Amino acid sequence: PPGVDTELSYRFALYGSLFLSNSADPQQTFRRLRNIYEVRSKLVHGSAVTSAKRERALEDAPELAKAIVLRAIEQGWPDKNELDELALNHKE
Repeated sequence: PPGVDTELSYRFALYGSLFLSNSADPQQTFRRLRNIYEVRSKLVHGSAVTSAKRERALEDAPELAKAIVLRAIEQGWPDKNELDELALNHKE
């Protein structure tokens, strides 16, 4: 359905940035996660990806994945309701 990929991309970036907000700038993390998701999506669907976007995602993906896993190990993985609550209370 139209808009589903956009919504998933947004939620992926928003929830990830909120989850890491105690250790990384949420706006920067949001942009980085959004780019990673965009590159993934384009690769999966056979669309062209600029080398700059691909290289940025290649640098960011392992770093952010490590940060997310470490936080989850240290403090536990939030459930969907916690992430929804953080998103609803988030102020831009």
